[in-house]
Amino acid sequence: MTARSVLGTGGSGYFGTVRVDQALARGDRVRIFDRNPPEPRPGVEFVSGDVRDRAAVRAACDAVDVVFHNVAQVPLAKARELFDEVNVVGTANVLVAARDARVAKVVHTSSSAVFGIPERNPVTETSPCHPLEAYGRAKLRAELLCHDAIAAGLDSFIGYPISPA
Repeated sequence: MTARSVLGTGGSGYFGTVRVDQALARGDRVRIFDRNPPEPRPGVEFVSGDVRDRAAVRAACDAVDVVFHNVAQVPLAKARELFDEVNVVGTANVLVAARDARVAKVVHTSSSAVFGIPERNPVTETSPCHPLEAYGRAKLRAELLCHDAIAAGLDSFIGYPISPA
């Protein structure tokens, strides 16, 4: 398998770190884009930045094959205004930057919060979304942006995190 150049937004966080570990195990070249520096690791480039800064996101996407978009303002922070700024505007910035940089694929990390209380289990791609709080609504708006980007020709995938075994 040929090594890819991978950008992990939010690469210093929990799911970002999991994605970075997976990419490194495949032999990929990894760049982390985050406000918080990760633990220094061989083979990992760190770019300090915020997904709300479109120019910084665009620069981070240069010469990248795949973007794993893991940044999220989560409910624990209790900063409701940041749900839209980070989760929606930040996702829009990543999608536009990836398109402009001709990134081959974007993998967007969403949340089960978009489903609210599911009508039935297991939850699948066809399960209706009924987010019950601001975080889930923001993550759903970010998913809708991804669907728009897909319709416009960007190869993108929406994933829901599962803790590794």
